[in-house]
Amino acid sequence: MARGHSLVPFLLTILVFIVPLTGCMSDGADGEDGDSGPVGPRGIAGEKGDSGLNGTHGMDGTNGTDGIDGVDGVDGLSALAMIVEEEPGVNCESGGVRLFVGIDDNGDGILQSFEADDNSLICNGTDGEDAEHSAGSSLDTLTQIYTLGKSDGCSAGGRIIMTGLDNGDGGGILGNGILEIQEVDYSIRHCSSHGLDRLTDINPGRNNSHPGKWYYPGWEGGIHSIIDGVLYLSAYEASTGSELWAYDLTTKSVWQVADINIGTNGSSPGLTMSVVLGHTIFFSAYSDGSGNEFWAHDTRTNETTLLGPGLYNPGDDMAVVMGNNVYFSAYTAQYATELWAYSTSNQTTWNVVDIHQGSSSNPGWYMNFIYEDILYFSARDIDNVHDIYAHNQSNGTTWQVISVTDYYPFTHPGENFHVVVDDVLYFDADDEAHGREIWAYNFTNRTTWMVADISTGTQGSNPGSNICEVIGGTMYFDIDENKLMALNLSSQTSIIVEQFSALPGEGSEEIQLDGVLYFMANDGSSGNELWAHSTDNSSTWMVEDINLGSNNSQAATNFISAIDGIIYFDAISGNFGREMWAHDPIDGSTWQIADINRGLYNGSKPGLRFSVFHEGVLYFDASSEEHGAELWSLYFTHTVSYNSDISGY
Repeated sequence: MARGHSLVPFLLTILVFIVPLTGCMSDGADGEDGDSGPVGPRGIAGEKGDSGLNGTHGMDGTNGTDGIDGVDGVDGLSALAMIVEEEPGVNCESGGVRLFVGIDDNGDGILQSFEADDNSLICNGTDGEDAEHSAGSSLDTLTQIYTLGKSDGCSAGGRIIMTGLDNGDGGGILGNGILEIQEVDYSIRHCSSHGLDRLTDINPGRNNSHPGKWYYPGWEGGIHSIIDGVLYLSAYEASTGSELWAYDLTTKSVWQVADINIGTNGSSPGLTMSVVLGHTIFFSAYSDGSGNEFWAHDTRTNETTLLGPGLYNPGDDMAVVMGNNVYFSAYTAQYATELWAYSTSNQTTWNVVDIHQGSSSNPGWYMNFIYEDILYFSARDIDNVHDIYAHNQSNGTTWQVISVTDYYPFTHPGENFHVVVDDVLYFDADDEAHGREIWAYNFTNRTTWMVADISTGTQGSNPGSNICEVIGGTMYFDIDENKLMALNLSSQTSIIVEQFSALPGEGSEEIQLDGVLYFMANDGSSGNELWAHSTDNSSTWMVEDINLGSNNSQAATNFISAIDGIIYFDAISGNFGREMWAHDPIDGSTWQIADINRGLYNGSKPGLRFSVFHEGVLYFDASSEEHGAELWSLYFTHTVSYNSDISGY
């Protein structure tokens, strides 16, 4: 979100400067993951996988063909199994189960009858000889599911489903309720792998199209929205400048949607605003002589329309969708920067409220969210103090909800973070007496209080400026003293999780997966690398030292995503620059997926402008020497094998 430019009535010129991000990152030591015997061998297998990256380079050599095949293959997102009881009868004298297996074609996570590719009947046996199982008693059918990782040959994750009777076969224990390996009668192995494909060359040759996002001093924004199987994105082409483009994910065709600012200057669509409501993209765009104004593109009619002439820098402070309305900040000569709305029901635009009459309230600059059909946002009142307001669109009322202080102009609630948990809003604010600390507001009883004074005195701890994640009733966040903290939201007590030599998470993204928080940090000897904290056992470790020694890999500076149990992120290594990496939490292995920019030191900078996951494919921007910065995809292929011989698993 851009800040501090809402008073500018319009943009006379937009020049898009692309500022490359450089840095270094690393992951946690495999040694820690290898403390137990079984982990050690898996670590070794991971190392062998890394050396196999040269094979991936070979695939890059035939990128176009391999990539297309990969995208077509995402029709199957995962393999599923369903067990249905078989009543006693002709098929099974004592009953049993029928195991259906197939690919989740529609991606709903449920194996539908039309998706079942195969089925197997497993009948209950009878044992009249065993003392523990009298004649005529049936045996239980058991199922076990195990997760597979890179060391199992599944670089993008997988699972194996085993089914059998609890009959003590092969030396197993009869009727103990545990499916032992000797008792397995049938197994299904689902294994996934990934590939990379460049999808476009909008600005031909080595020129950059910079898809998905723009950088301009004081602003950063763009368009990367998927509607009805089409990816709409802002992109640059030499003859028209930066305009709105589209890429059809099915036909793999690309075209320019609109040339709003005729000529080579471009309109920089989405620079200050881009939201989707229904089939329409609402966005900011610049035109010569008019400035940066409020536009819309209807993807059904292919019409691009100026909706708000005279509404400048729309969405510079906030832009959200609620019901049939789009709420956004905008500057006008009459109101300065205030809250506006557009209704798709009657195609009207109006000023919602003029909070700071005669000047700008900058609605939503620090905080804006929707909770129980009410829009909450920060705004500056007549005394230049930022408070928290609410708007009820059902009756059109707007009111002040929270005022941390009546006089201090730097209160700025939500400047670092805000999160709602169990009907309570947690946010940072500065009341001058305690500095910037954690505050809370209870929506039920409408009370406001300071949750914790972590750094006593007036300086404050500046919580959550880089990390804020809630996992299992605990909020994890950073503070100015280079510490990762944990706040128990029930007892509202905080503890130090880990002390680092620099601010954890600074300039990067974080993610949580299966109770583990992944983030960038620096321990003082390994540089900025990828770290992890387990909320189950309170352990903290470096995932991998990607850029060896004190060099920085600057992991997750552009993006970090979890797909089918594998963590994908960008990182710098000494030999390849910034490229895409992966980490498998199952076996602790970490590896570079591919060298998109062919070994050049600056790397391809994947996800610098955007990354979006859609129907089994991760779409992102990346640079290559041959084609510049263009649109790429990380796609997944899946194999399913069925076996009644479970040897080797």
